[in-house]
Amino acid sequence: MKNLLSLSAITFSLLLAACGSSGDVGHKMDIAAADVPASVMSSFTTAYPTATDVRWEKETENNMLEFEATFKQEDGKSKSVEFNEAGTLIKGGD
Repeated sequence: MKNLLSLSAITFSLLLAACGSSGDVGHKMDIAAADVPASVMSSFTTAYPTATDVRWEKETENNMLEFEATFKQEDGKSKSVEFNEAGTLIKGGD
């Protein structure tokens, strides 16, 4: 009986942990430019038409999907900007 209670408690704890991490909060993942939504890519290329060496990351923050571009500007300096899924600039604008 004790083993059954222990097993149930462990199973319940694992289930809670799995549910709690389903939002993947704060986890950044590198993605290809082809995987960036068109709305985000359009906003980025309009705002930074001369950007080079662009790297993209996807992250869930506060249950919202965000896309971060890290790139070189025309003057050679590195810059990072973040967009929400709709293509609105949310961090790093000029």
